[in-house]
Amino acid sequence: MIKNHRHIVFLISFLAFFGFFNTAEAMTTSELQVKISELQAQIAQLQKQLTAQEEAQTAWCHDFDADLKRGMSGIEIGALQKALEKQGFYKKGNNPASFEEGLFTAVTDFQEKYEDEILKIYDLKLGTGYVGVYTRAKLNKLYGCSSGAATSSITVLSPNGGEKLEAGKTYDIKWNVSGTVDKVIIYLYDFTGTVGTGILAYDVVSPDGRYSWTIPSDIGSGSKLAIAVRDSISQLQVYDMSDDYFSITNVGKATIK
Repeated sequence: MIKNHRHIVFLISFLAFFGFFNTAEAMTTSELQVKISELQAQIAQLQKQLTAQEEAQTAWCHDFDADLKRGMSGIEIGALQKALEKQGFYKKGNNPASFEEGLFTAVTDFQEKYEDEILKIYDLKLGTGYVGVYTRAKLNKLYGCSSGAATSSITVLSPNGGEKLEAGKTYDIKWNVSGTVDKVIIYLYDFTGTVGTGILAYDVVSPDGRYSWTIPSDIGSGSKLAIAVRDSISQLQVYDMSDDYFSITNVGKATIK
């Protein structure tokens, strides 16, 4: 396809100049200069379109495996610039591969766009501009080269937000898997500090995406809780969290005066 496009550009350029020289004898010097400028502009536009098509057809990937912050430079920063440029948050231009103010703003915008996956775990609404573990996880979901990030995904189904659970009872934690995920780790996140964040289960093997969770009777009550399910191997590259908060009520404790 690219080769054909190059032939088309060459053919149009040839025909344009061929037609131009056929009429050149009837033109004044100033008219010739204007015509040459018009032809050059047309060819430049065609070359620009060809370049854009070539870039669109060229796959790009990068595994982000280090935290990044303002003031840093190097290959990792260049990759970050490219990723955020693809997201429409950053215009690289002639800037070197350095983490300057423009990139800091782009990272912040990126974090706020994907706040459910990056900021929500910290109960934040505004981006920090710091590329930490969850920002890297999202970047790797979008652009990671590893097969796990490229072909697999997890989607938490339940509890996924709005559920009202009771301490001492048993509930199913459910999720869907796309691709190859053999084992998962299940986390409970508490954004109020009353219940406590922790790992519920390691290396769960469940083809149907289901884990029976008996909530401890002494767990306490919490209104801002979330479940996260992660691939045991790829960890942060393949994971998902509840879309919204669910709650746990400890009826026994609530009745104590």
